[in-house]
Amino acid sequence: MSIDSSDQVKTIWLLNAGIEVDKGATLDINSNDVDWIKIIPGKDTPNAISVYGSLNVDSVKITSWNTHTDDYVKLYKILENEEENEEEEQSSNELRHTSR
Repeated sequence: MSIDSSDQVKTIWLLNAGIEVDKGATLDINSNDVDWIKIIPGKDTPNAISVYGSLNVDSVKITSWNTHTDDYVKLYKILENEEENEEEEQSSNELRHTSR
């Protein structure tokens, strides 16, 4: 019996915090430990891997992850929300300006 590589169980980590690699330190991430790291953004700040030392990534997929949609974080949705907020703010400013 042979095992097809597509039948192998994938190891997935959900990163729900930031990681900081200090100066002089090294973080090694490879497929011996994990196949995919899904980074879940925080409510007020993005979770990230900040590197001031060294980071070695070998054969590991790293992406953002939205746990509500069970999919990648879609940048266009974030941009659309920012544009809507800017439009609302501009309308509010115009309304204040004309009511004086």
